[in-house]
Amino acid sequence: MKVWFVILPFIGLNAFAQSDVSIETRVTYDLAKQEHKICGTLETTNQHLRSDQFGELTARATLTTKTTVWVATYSEEEVPANGKSPAWDAFYGASSRSERISALKRAIKGIGEATAPLVEPYFYGEGIKKPKSWKEFSDRIRLAGAGIEYKTCSQSQDGCIRASSWISRVLNQYAEDNRENLGYSRSVVSVALTPQTRETSSPVPGLNKKFSYVVRFEGLALLPDECEVITVSYDGISLNAKAATAYNHLAVSKASAENWRGRDAVILVNSQGRRQIGPPKLANIANQGSGFVVTKSPLWERYSTNRVFASQCIATATGTVSATEKRAWYDHSHAESKQVGTCSVTLSSDCSPQYFDVNPVGFNPQTEKLSYSGVIRFNATCPFFNTSEF
Repeated sequence: MKVWFVILPFIGLNAFAQSDVSIETRVTYDLAKQEHKICGTLETTNQHLRSDQFGELTARATLTTKTTVWVATYSEEEVPANGKSPAWDAFYGASSRSERISALKRAIKGIGEATAPLVEPYFYGEGIKKPKSWKEFSDRIRLAGAGIEYKTCSQSQDGCIRASSWISRVLNQYAEDNRENLGYSRSVVSVALTPQTRETSSPVPGLNKKFSYVVRFEGLALLPDECEVITVSYDGISLNAKAATAYNHLAVSKASAENWRGRDAVILVNSQGRRQIGPPKLANIANQGSGFVVTKSPLWERYSTNRVFASQCIATATGTVSATEKRAWYDHSHAESKQVGTCSVTLSSDCSPQYFDVNPVGFNPQTEKLSYSGVIRFNATCPFFNTSEF
């Protein structure tokens, strides 16, 4: 098979295609992001805070060019045929033996002047048909070669015609010519168009898109050093905002600014209340002997400097003592339990430990054992914490 490649000129592919080169372009925008943070302080309560933070995002444009070049690949292949050819027509249409021998010499290259008359009976005669394939033709030539060699060489060496003296020329040296001349092969040329694609990208500052906005925080309740973060993103088409909340339940919405102070949009961040109770380990209650001890972290005292926290957030520690029926170690049945004492105290705003005792009533040390549990709750009106345990 012969194969060669051609990149067709820019004028087109003539009969094979309408165009040899196609170019596609597209513009995409890199996502631009910016964070906005608001934090509580010692001096402010932040309950009715309105804070405007201005921002501007630039979605940077990238131009991508996709170039496709169509390459024509030509291939030439020989396809088997049935032996239909003018050469055989001349041979089988001859009116005399001499004409057939002359036609055979013209049809089969390499047969030789002396050999042609001897080969003719192997292709013409009663019951002999034209070979329909190159294999049938090759078998017929080899049969003729063997028969002629036996006939000319068995009695005397004078005029001996060896098969090897001419068969290799017919079937090997001139095989391609004989296959074509006798109609045992034909060449088929095919064309395949293969696309070769290349993409290139480059920034296009002239197509960049800018978007100006303001983030407006309203109604947040933040303790000192407690922060909330809003991430604003712009993809060249739409502006989006997402809240990464800590302890507040925030509602984020967008509104048209109507070019308010040169801005294109206003992002409103409103508090919908606290998501959960305050930070863990703000205080701890534990059993100590027959009573309870409450220890508070330094953060408690820092929060207490906030006016709203100090005035509206009241924490109560409650200790409970229960009596459970004693059982043998092998008794795994559910033991009966009853509450025998409870006590609640209001926690101070400083960080000093607080102690209080719970006096058990109705406790039988012979048959029962004591267990202790404690919880700390804030009052329901505390704007920072709810009444859940922590």
